[in-house]
Amino acid sequence: MTVYLIKSGICLLLLLAAYLLLLEKEKMLRFNRFFLLASLVLSLTIPVFTIQLPAVKLPMARIAPVQYILDNDISATVTTHHHIPTNNITIPGDVLPLSFYLLITYAIIVCILFIRFIRNLLVIYASIQNNTQVTSYNATIVLVPGDIIPYSFSKYIFVSKNAYENSAIENELLLHELTHVNQKHTLDILFIEMLKVIFWFNPVFILYKRAIQLNHEFLADEGV
Repeated sequence: MTVYLIKSGICLLLLLAAYLLLLEKEKMLRFNRFFLLASLVLSLTIPVFTIQLPAVKLPMARIAPVQYILDNDISATVTTHHHIPTNNITIPGDVLPLSFYLLITYAIIVCILFIRFIRNLLVIYASIQNNTQVTSYNATIVLVPGDIIPYSFSKYIFVSKNAYENSAIENELLLHELTHVNQKHTLDILFIEMLKVIFWFNPVFILYKRAIQLNHEFLADEGV
């Protein structure tokens, strides 16, 4: 497992470095989105596979004399130590290995992060159910009390109720969030958030989330 984590971590870093150096400033925004998501998938799957190289046949060495010496040494060792007393030998009780405690710690943290992830989703859907909804274009606008910056989740766009009713929200802002909705950017965020829950110990996923969100903003600006 440790080898897999090291290999996947190296793949993540290399692909992210390639993106930041070669693609981030390019205007291939849709390809960049695909590259970031594909980098995550490939980095987690490539280390699973192993490449089998053909075995090289080496000439047989004469090992009979060596085997004869080993047999004699083993016989001599057994004979010499045959009468070692065993009264003072103590057998330790069952001791759990360190890996067991590390696994338990990992599982507890994953459970805590997953519960927080589910709680955040429930808060969003509670806001949807408890506030006025207006259907517009291909999205549903949720009118939230108080002053908030418009944001989107799935097919929903959350805006200030007071600003919306007074036509104080610029159309560009609504079109920006509508692009997020139409291009289903929420799926990307949910995907990276689940990876962050599972691989919470790897900070590279935080960098990937930032790169994905920045790419989403560029795509939304282009849509406007």
